[in-house]
Parts: sequence; C-alpha cells; structure tokens
Amino acid sequence: MSVSLTLNPLAIALSAILGREASQEIKEKSPAQLVPLQTIFNSPEILEQTLRERGLEVAHISENQMVSHVGSARLDYARRSAAEPFWVTVSGVENTTQLIGEMEYFEREYRQNVQSFTYNKLKENIAESTMQIAEELVLEDNSILLTIDV
Repeated sequence: MSVSLTLNPLAIALSAILGREASQEIKEKSPAQLVPLQTIFNSPEILEQTLRERGLEVAHISENQMVSHVGSARLDYARRSAAEPFWVTVSGVENTTQLIGEMEYFEREYRQNVQSFTYNKLKENIAESTMQIAEELVLEDNSILLTIDV
C-alpha cells in the first residue's frame, strides 16, 4: 500500500494572504502611521534562518521577540505566545518600495524554509520507521510529491 503526500510551500504556509495585507498596509500608510502587522511567521527558528540567509543580523529579546534591520528600517517581531504568529512593527522606513520588496522576499523564503524543514523532518521519521519512500518528484511549482510505501 502506498500513500502520496504533496509538500507545497503555499499550502504549508497556510495564510499567505497575511503577507499581502501587510505589504498593502505599508503602501497605503506613511511610515509614521505604521502599526503592528500580522505575518505568516510562526516558527522563530525558521524566521531567524530566513532573515540570516538574507544577510541580516537578528537580535533575540526573548523566545517570542526578535529585532532585525533592513536598510534604515527596524523590524520588531513579537508575539504573545508560541501558539500565535509573529506581528511585525516597522519603524524608521525611508524607502517603502525597498521594504515591501524585502518583506515579500522574507515571506517567499520563509515558505520555502518551512517546506524544507517539513520535508527533512518527514524523511527522518520515515527512515526511523518501517515505511519507505517509493517515489519522490519535484513539481513545476516546487511542490514535492512523495509516494510512501506503508
């Protein structure tokens, strides 16, 4: 018996619309009017990895709070508990177009990093079980199709 799973970066992220809403909020408001914006970022480890892969330094305030900078903009990521996604408060924005581009990049890369983490974890769990991967395909949209013999 086989089971097929598809790991799709958009499906894993669940709520990509939040990122588009944050970008729209930045476009519509002046830098002084920006309020905390909800993000799709749930994992502090994957968020930090994503920011560092872009060459940014990340300062940890706590498990649920971190700070980074993009150009002149300061990005304060915070959440009340591990069950919630991070919110970002943006300050010091000089170039909103550049900031929007960076935020969109973070969202794409975060989705890809979540997909990679899920894929690797799934392969580890399969290796520790009696199951085997029968087939593995990377689709045109970068989704990964795994067929697992159970």
